[in-house]
Amino acid sequence: MIKKVLLILLLVFCYQYTVLAVSDTALLLKLRENLTKTSPFYLHFKQQVYDDEDMITEESGNIYFINVKKLKWVYNNPDYKVFIIEKNKYLFYEKDNNQLTKGIIKSNRQKWIWQILFADSISDKIKCDNKKNIIYIKNSIDDIDLTVYVGKNGLPEKVVQLQGAGVKYVYIFTDYETKQKILKNVFNLKLPKDVDIVDME
Repeated sequence: MIKKVLLILLLVFCYQYTVLAVSDTALLLKLRENLTKTSPFYLHFKQQVYDDEDMITEESGNIYFINVKKLKWVYNNPDYKVFIIEKNKYLFYEKDNNQLTKGIIKSNRQKWIWQILFADSISDKIKCDNKKNIIYIKNSIDDIDLTVYVGKNGLPEKVVQLQGAGVKYVYIFTDYETKQKILKNVFNLKLPKDVDIVDME
């Protein structure tokens, strides 16, 4: 009799755990679906950096998103910078320094927000508040601490990234233009002949 009761309790626990696990990732799965269905898209972003809650910088620009493996961030204000991701490689150009950095994304720590959202290797580190439309991603091994706020359009509208030592990055995404045709030349970089190339590959 005791064994039967214990078995029932175990089955109930397993059922509740399964339901919790499914519901706990429902928002993430829906977000992935929305990002796939609405791409290609572009949007406007603001990037704010805080040190102990005091904002020290604010930058803005546009993002061009083909898919999770191909996207481009263009910083227009206050300084012109470009970050391009294609598969597992990246290019980062800073106009003020006239420098182009080439590298390979080798770990989750180096991935950008969109890639982290699709990274199955850290799916067990992701928790969702389906009622508040918030996704929490915390992975101490990769030093990742992200809070993703999902907007009414089903896409990220704000991301808070903690970097330790009181440093916080806040990304605000607005003006999504979904299902757009993004020309291939958008990903071309026109660089000065004297650009300094730093190869991190």
